[in-house]
Amino acid sequence: MKKIHSGICICLLCLLLAMLCRCGETQESEYPSEDPEVRAQTLELIAGAWECEDNPLGIPDIYVGYLRLKISSDGSFEMYDAEEGNPGIEGKFLFPEDGVVQLAGVNKADFDPPAPWDTMKTDQVLGYQLKSETKLLLTYTDPEEDEEITLIFDKVKK
Repeated sequence: MKKIHSGICICLLCLLLAMLCRCGETQESEYPSEDPEVRAQTLELIAGAWECEDNPLGIPDIYVGYLRLKISSDGSFEMYDAEEGNPGIEGKFLFPEDGVVQLAGVNKADFDPPAPWDTMKTDQVLGYQLKSETKLLLTYTDPEEDEEITLIFDKVKK
């Protein structure tokens, strides 16, 4: 009889411990670690139309001046080929932490990343740096080459 009671007590103790551990977990949000106010300020700064400079950082022989980037105040974006009128990437920027954007909800039908980012996936994580109110850097790390490729965008003046 003592064995049954000890087994039941151990089971109840394990169940109670598991329940207590679950109580401490927080619901993971779309933006897990960034303050909503900071996120809103970042989106306000990056919202608008951007033109890519002719060459990415570190790769002067690749031309990307044809890229345009439109970012809405809710984080949705569209990167496209303005010279040919071709689609590129569209979806939503999520900001899981400072200096990082996660692509989400990317339209897979027209997914055509720029040439230097040709190994990009639809759920890609990119680094971003807002150098000023008019200069945005987006950095992609090629997983095959372990090489960073940074595109520089200048805000289009209204």
